[in-house]
Amino acid sequence: MSVVYVSCPVSHQIHVFTMALNGELDLLQVVDTGGEVQPTTISADKQYLYATIRPDFAVLSYKIESDGRLTQIGRAPLPSSGTASCLDTSGQFLLIASYAGHCVSVCRLGADGIAQTPHQVINNLTNAHCVAALNDNFILVSCLGDDLIRGYQLDLRGKLHADDAQTFQTEAGAGPRHITVHPDGEQFFVINELNGDILWYQANTRERQRDWLQVQKLSYMNQSSTFVHKAADITLSANGQFLYVTERSLNTLACFEVDYSKKELYLRFQRPTEHFPRGFCLDPSGTFLIIAGQLSHHISVEQINSATGDWQHLYRYPVGDEPMWIRML
Repeated sequence: MSVVYVSCPVSHQIHVFTMALNGELDLLQVVDTGGEVQPTTISADKQYLYATIRPDFAVLSYKIESDGRLTQIGRAPLPSSGTASCLDTSGQFLLIASYAGHCVSVCRLGADGIAQTPHQVINNLTNAHCVAALNDNFILVSCLGDDLIRGYQLDLRGKLHADDAQTFQTEAGAGPRHITVHPDGEQFFVINELNGDILWYQANTRERQRDWLQVQKLSYMNQSSTFVHKAADITLSANGQFLYVTERSLNTLACFEVDYSKKELYLRFQRPTEHFPRGFCLDPSGTFLIIAGQLSHHISVEQINSATGDWQHLYRYPVGDEPMWIRML
């Protein structure tokens, strides 16, 4: 049995569902978060869930009970509202990017599973939209307003150190938004919110020095298109074969096939989905994809064809107001 967690900011709720083997969901719990809840992250040992809230900026720590229910066990203040969060590769630290606060914060996770008050805050990161961890605790922060993907090294004490040599400039006005990391930790993909480009980077390691090379840049739209891009989320399948992207202006979900031998992305499918598809998540087996319609106030369950990456609609469920983030275990 899998468990699904859906953040619904406007209704101040996390909806908790159990998922059956056929993808059917059953509502288990509705958690009142006491504020507009946005990003959630699950601990490395799958015992805790961390959620940020606003306008009283804080990170909430929840114990994940044996049946998947959440019990709040901690609360720590944050300098601004969280927009995205992730664990470092050791599982000891929680990193939180803030779009409105133009910063990234680092919180130590205690032995009791509770996220602590940030011990480091890096400011002047214009519209920091996402944070992601790769091998050796190399940390990426996408700064939409700067058109930069900034690189940092996280040391053993949980301190970030800027790595200007590993910072990536996108095209002016591209707006790098979300990042998804390949399972090997040596490559990553970025979706640009404002021009619809997908950027693919791979590590090139030589003489113990790692450099990052942009392998490909590809859009999910014809370049002559004049509509206003509002790309939202990006996720790679567990086997790394397929890359999925949502677009809010078109209300679509797109699938790309990743060809590692040719270093090429191929757009295979792009079809309508939930209204204003803000976030989505693949289940750990890669069998199901759950997508949230921020303006439809529903989530949909799709079944993935592992051979082609295509999907078939299975179920649709109402949730709270303006669902955004989905996490599964």
